[in-house]
Amino acid sequence: MEHIYINVNDHPELFERLSGLKIKRLTLCGNGERLEANHVQLWLKALSSLKQHAELSIIAQNDSRWVWQALSGLKIKLLNIGTEQECLEVKHVSSFFTSLSTLKQLDTIVINVKNNIPGLFEALHNLKIKSLI
Repeated sequence: MEHIYINVNDHPELFERLSGLKIKRLTLCGNGERLEANHVQLWLKALSSLKQHAELSIIAQNDSRWVWQALSGLKIKLLNIGTEQECLEVKHVSSFFTSLSTLKQLDTIVINVKNNIPGLFEALHNLKIKSLI
């Protein structure tokens, strides 16, 4: 599959159906603040089981620590956070930084956020980012 869009608040069965798929581009949308804790484990399991996902986009108005936890250790090359039309408000900065530090294959990051994120450039410094947009 080339590209899948998923609302993070969709029914948990959807997450189970993602397991093992080869997806090149995955876009997560919806309100991260509304992500229910009991769905988080299914969501984490589904994301970690994807065989191939070179690009991950997060299009949401708000984040949650669960959203950032789900990114930890993923083998993605491009991370796109927010869009020019819908910027993301990062409220859970430490969780965001922790997840970024685990993305070892990340070489491009596109960030469209509503708020200033103190320490962002320092957090990116230790990664092998080739392109920051």
